[in-house]
Amino acid sequence: MKFILIVFTAAVLSACGSLTTVGSSNQEIASSLKRQGTYCENIPRVYSGVAYDFCHLHSSRDRVYIDWYLGFYLIDGLASGLVDTMLLPYTSYKQYKDGSLSIE
Repeated sequence: MKFILIVFTAAVLSACGSLTTVGSSNQEIASSLKRQGTYCENIPRVYSGVAYDFCHLHSSRDRVYIDWYLGFYLIDGLASGLVDTMLLPYTSYKQYKDGSLSIE
């Protein structure tokens, strides 16, 4: 049971929206969301991980939604919220300096 919990935690943290948005280039983030067919036009850098997760959920209806998919993004959104809070000084500066991430 402990092993399953560790693997699940590692999987969630490795796909964390915060790590994706802070650790990737603007072009990589935009192309990822475009492939998903999101309706989002931009993502604020402050709490960008949570916004990234919501943009994944706010995508075209052509996609097949699976029950666990929504649960995954709920858990990842909570983890992203925690990481985004810790990164708030850095992301606030980046928001002031560079503005929001444009997806278009």
